[in-house]
Amino acid sequence: TGNTDSGVYAEATGNIEAENVTASSNDGNGAEFNSLNDVILTGTNEFRDNANSGLYVETGNNIDAENITANGNGGSGAELYSVSDVTVSGTNIFTGNEYSGLYVEAGSDIYIENITADGNGASGIYGSGVELYTAGLATVAGTNTFINNYADGLFIDADGNIFIYDSSANGNGGSGIFLEANGNAEITGGVLSNN
Repeated sequence: TGNTDSGVYAEATGNIEAENVTASSNDGNGAEFNSLNDVILTGTNEFRDNANSGLYVETGNNIDAENITANGNGGSGAELYSVSDVTVSGTNIFTGNEYSGLYVEAGSDIYIENITADGNGASGIYGSGVELYTAGLATVAGTNTFINNYADGLFIDADGNIFIYDSSANGNGGSGIFLEANGNAEITGGVLSNN
């Protein structure tokens, strides 16, 4: 808390594993992980009121994270960049971040679940609730809510298929759900209104 750069910074050629990370009010990112292999984030993880993004990850392989709360950060709530798969599981909350709540770029598949994204894009310049770019499949599972974000509630650009389950999007400045897919796109359940 209150550091002049990132709260946590780790760089490794092997895996990085972290558990129950709390990072708040830092002048850089809340936590920053750079690995040539996997980054694995377990437990309950909270990133609040950091000057840049709450959580920033770059990997040469997979990202596997769970139970992320990222609120009020000066960049995105969480920025995840992987040349392979990205998984965000558990219960995940992104609110009031200056840019997107959750931003992901993956060279393979993306799987996220149980997302609440509320009031992101607080800068009034840019920001969706969730923004996903993948060269593979994109799956949004569990129960998801995208409300009151500056741009789209949920934006996905996928080279493969897109599967979305039980997702509601209300009161967003752009589309509730905006999809671009080279494959099929399926939406099952949810309410889309006032976008």
